[in-house]
This record gives sequence, structure tokens and C-alpha cells, in this order.
Amino acid sequence: MGYERELALLKAVPMGRGLDGTVWHMPIVWQHVFIAAATGSGKGSWLWTLVLGLVPAWRAGLVEFWGCDPKMIELAMGREVWEHYADNDEDSVTMLEQCVDAMHERTRHMQGISRKFTPSVSQPLNVLVIDEMGYLAAYMPDKRLRERADKAVRALLAKGRAPGFAVVGAVQDPRKETCGYRDQFSIRIAGLMTAPMVDLVLGEGAYEAGALCDRIPLPHAGGAGVAYVLDEVSMKPRMVRAPWCSDEVIQRVLARMPVKAVVGAQDVKDEQPAR
Repeated sequence: MGYERELALLKAVPMGRGLDGTVWHMPIVWQHVFIAAATGSGKGSWLWTLVLGLVPAWRAGLVEFWGCDPKMIELAMGREVWEHYADNDEDSVTMLEQCVDAMHERTRHMQGISRKFTPSVSQPLNVLVIDEMGYLAAYMPDKRLRERADKAVRALLAKGRAPGFAVVGAVQDPRKETCGYRDQFSIRIAGLMTAPMVDLVLGEGAYEAGALCDRIPLPHAGGAGVAYVLDEVSMKPRMVRAPWCSDEVIQRVLARMPVKAVVGAQDVKDEQPAR
């Protein structure tokens, strides 16, 4: 079985529609994704559209999900999908460091054999989703844990793309003070935010190029899930609306998946059903 369709999906996940009605497809393999928007403006829709869009590849064993959920709400809705999940400070940092260790192990396995990662059942693409990256970087009370988290995330961003580790981080505040490594993300998504913040997320000149994030309607007025996207191919930002992923939709999709129980940052592998 070749999994051609599932492998192709990793290079083009359907994420939403542009103003012209065409679907915007986002690659996730060999990428890191940065999502920034004001509270309540649809970051969760972008996160869950990506996760649910990768369901066929997950079922095929080509994707492994890591979920870091400091707010303890967003990612917990789909607890079944996360092979690794953490929702408190200590476990979150431990999980991030485990992810770094797994990345280094994969890199050693590839060393001298291949310079380019190809997803497979034995070597799946690892997708780390961090719901509130600003908390890990700036607001976590324990300074020692904060420094460990920062070190782990920076390592994954610097070295993760080649061996198949993709970081997907969502933030409310994209300033350097709260997310000093935002420039290491290859794909940027900017939702509702003030004009001065736009260039911080999408790069210098993005606002003048048309990324008018301050003019996106408020969530209750139809602006939820609307954002400007910029990837390594695009020359200018493009407006895209991600679909609304309700709790019912998430639960319905994940109900068809095999359940994987997770406690803290540790996998529970006993009696797991085959995919």
C-alpha cells in the first residue's frame, strides 16, 4: 500500500477559501506554522482545520500529533488524537523536551543516509501544536521552566524541519517580548490585530501590501476565522477564511478514530487498537 493520497495531503492540506472562492492549501511537511490573532477571532479554527484535515494521514500512520494545551481547553476537545498531550506547566516542558529528544533520535537515524525526510509509517511526520505559545515564552510563572520551554521550542524550530518535526504555534500577542522566535516560522497566518502588529507577523511591508488585519470584522460580525496568509511561495498576503470547527464537528470526526489514552506527557500504549 503506497499511501499516495495521504502523502500528497501532507504537502497540501485544505485550510480555507480565499475571496475568489478557491481553496487555499497549506503544506505541513518541512514547515513551521505561526498563527497570530486577537482573542476569540478564530485561531482555534485554523488549528483544528489543520488537525482534522490531516485525519487521513493520521489514520495511515503517517502523522503523529503532539498537543501542548496551557489553557487546558482548546486541544482537550480532541484528546483522542494526541499521541502526546500536556496541559500543565511541568508536563508541557517535559513533553517539549521529549519532542526534542525524538527529533535528535530521528536526525541520528538519517545521518549519512538521507538529507531529506520522507514521511512513512515507520518514520511519521511529527506535528507539535502549541495553543498558546506566548504563555510558554513569557507568562509561565516558573522562570526555570520558562527557560527550558524556550530552549526546547527554539531547538525544534531551528532543527526540526529536515527530520520531519513541524511546529504549529498560536499566539494572541506576537511581539518579540512574548514570542522572540516568530521569525523562524516559514508560514505565517495573521488574523484580527492592530495595524502595527501586522508587519511583526507577516514581515515588513505586509500591511502596505494589503494585509489589512485591523479591518477584519469582529468575530460576532462575521470575522471569525478570517486571516491573511503568507508562505514561502507567496509574494503578497492573501485573505483566507478557515471554516468554523464547532465542538460537535470535532467530536464527530474524532469519534471515528481509534482512541489513544494519554496521561500528562506520557503515552499509554497498553492495548492500543491498530490503525
